Amino acid sequence: MKRIFVGNLDYTTNHNQFKELFDKFGVIISARVVTDDEGRSKGFGFVDFESEEDANKAVSEMNGYDHLGSNLNVSIAKSQG
Repeated sequence: MKRIFVGNLDYTTNHNQFKELFDKFGVIISARVVTDDEGRSKGFGFVDFESEEDANKAVSEMNGYDHLGSNLNVSIAKSQG
């Protein structure tokens, strides 16, 4: 599994729309927009791909992609710990 970070996400993007943005790159284990305690988007999210190759392709094609007027910031997520 390989996780990517997606920043500069439009605040109106929901979980389903977020997943649909990355579906074309391969098998997604999970995709979620990070939200606050009231369920509002914090403007970023994470996508877990089954393969590292799919994650790398998503990063190369989606970094800088214009989504709803915002250029996405897409990168391989830094591991925590």
